[in-house]
Amino acid sequence: QAKLANNIGNLHYAQGDFDQALQAYKSWLKTAKQLENPASQGIALGNIGNVLQAKGDSTQAIEYYTQDLQIAQEIGDLRGEAHTLSNLATAHATLQNFEQAIIHAQQHLTLVKKLGLSLNDDDFFETLSGIQRGLNDFEQGQFSSLDEFIAEQNQKYGLTLESWATAAIISSVAKAEADAALLSFSK
Repeated sequence: QAKLANNIGNLHYAQGDFDQALQAYKSWLKTAKQLENPASQGIALGNIGNVLQAKGDSTQAIEYYTQDLQIAQEIGDLRGEAHTLSNLATAHATLQNFEQAIIHAQQHLTLVKKLGLSLNDDDFFETLSGIQRGLNDFEQGQFSSLDEFIAEQNQKYGLTLESWATAAIISSVAKAEADAALLSFSK
């Protein structure tokens, strides 16, 4: 029943029917709690956060992501923790909570490295610069698909899709901070 609720939620989410997806994920969360299955609870909480984020409610999404993070930490799920930290970074960046976004993104990268990512601190900022250049190239249509773009970034910087996305978030946050500072200075 819980797996069915998750699958139904995924289907509604993919179709953009966020209210139905939210209902299905909340049903899954209720069942996971009744079964005392913390891993499923965490996934359901993360999915609820994703729906809320997609609906533009980043503040409430953060509440669900925070619960998901706590569960991932309690059960020692490093992959789940890394994924949730990435979600938290994105949600905070959306709200222009740049300090929190960077903290979560850096924590995410630390865990990704712990899980086997080849990115090291010495080339971190070079990687961010390269990713920003790559994003600019992608926006200008120099890649035929997102897959081609990600494959090139992986080849150049040894980044998986998940770690590339986090690095892109940090790069975007840094750019947004610079833009905000420039706007503030010009006023």
